[in-house]
Amino acid sequence: MHIWKAKILERTKNFDQAIEILEKVADKKFKLDSVYFYIGFVYFVKAIHYSLEKNNKQASYEYYKKAITYYDKAIDKNPQFFDAYTEKIRTLHNLGKYSEALAVINSALVLFPEDIRLIYLRGKERICLGDFTGAMADLNTAIESKKLDSEYLAKAYRFRGLAKFEKNNFDEAIEDFTTSLKYDNSYLTLYNRANAYIRLGERDKACEDYRKAAEMGFSDAYEKIRQYCD
Repeated sequence: MHIWKAKILERTKNFDQAIEILEKVADKKFKLDSVYFYIGFVYFVKAIHYSLEKNNKQASYEYYKKAITYYDKAIDKNPQFFDAYTEKIRTLHNLGKYSEALAVINSALVLFPEDIRLIYLRGKERICLGDFTGAMADLNTAIESKKLDSEYLAKAYRFRGLAKFEKNNFDEAIEDFTTSLKYDNSYLTLYNRANAYIRLGERDKACEDYRKAAEMGFSDAYEKIRQYCD
């Protein structure tokens, strides 16, 4: 009951109240792995809120660090807590600590060698580290496994498209972005595809995607529209 109340408070951006409730539950030593996990998650969401809506990068950084602290506590209590690993990886990624995220992924793969989501995540981090060949190998494995759900498939195709873009394979990148959009009509993917169209000189198609991304609220697209479409 307390955890559900905390979840409702988190979703309504009452972060401090949510954390207060969860800390009281933790004091009772009840399901500490889950309680620590949810405290970490509230700090994670709070970090995003402070970054995107309050433009307070320093506060966001501190909240991300607190999230990691609690994910670690959850893992200490339950080393088989898969979601605690994936959320820690996501937090490290948002902090730009891609090497650390990769290390956590490789540790998790020892415990969960059959979970293909970790292979996808490893491919994603390898892109951020500039290892595009390694990233494509992981993303190929993840996609070809046919074990990813639609959410992960959308992400896997998008990131494989990004790897192909970085290797100047723009036609193939567009194919992957287009496939990704079948699973999730994301403004990020539209923006990525538009960038690939620009590199091929297909300005009309690029502008169509930039405009769609802008209409969906992606502010970076407006600069591209001014540059290429006005």
